[in-house]
Amino acid sequence: MSRTVTVSVASDLVVILTDASNAAVTGLVSTDIAVEYRKDGGAFITKILALTDLIEVGSGVYEVKFTALELDTLGSFVYKVTGASISQYVEIIDILAAGQAATAASIDICVLTGHVFDVSGKPAANTTIIARLLGSPSMSGGFGILNSVVSARTDSNGEFFLPLARLSRVDITIPKMQYRRQLVVPNEATAALFTEVP
Repeated sequence: MSRTVTVSVASDLVVILTDASNAAVTGLVSTDIAVEYRKDGGAFITKILALTDLIEVGSGVYEVKFTALELDTLGSFVYKVTGASISQYVEIIDILAAGQAATAASIDICVLTGHVFDVSGKPAANTTIIARLLGSPSMSGGFGILNSVVSARTDSNGEFFLPLARLSRVDITIPKMQYRRQLVVPNEATAALFTEVP
């Protein structure tokens, strides 16, 4: 289910932090993690975390405080949390105008992530990653999914974020590198395309 926040209103965004074996990581403080965010397709910005910006509210469940200034742009807001002892956490939320209602029905999304580099080891910026739905008509969580194409482009670091409906069967292509594979989108908030998706 896609989360929403109101533009220019400070919000606590929930993250679930796990290790490589998917076990909850507890006892983290703000100096144990790094947080980056991107406003509506812009470049990633490193968030400077104060001691009170990360609060553990349950076993491996944390709230990250974002300021009104950080949430001041309408559209998609991507944030990612990394750290030595945790698996990368990525989420895309929608920032809406005050009084704008969120869509009544939504489905759970998995954000496929990855990096693309050229043969010299430099990030391959503006590389297109394409996902095409297979097996139309398709259903996920009681909703029908249109036979459509979803795409994303790598940023200046060669990194991409491709939001897809969980458990949908898709054909992924990266034309510049002649990469193609079919997969079922994991039933997780995020997954690394090249290493975590069977």
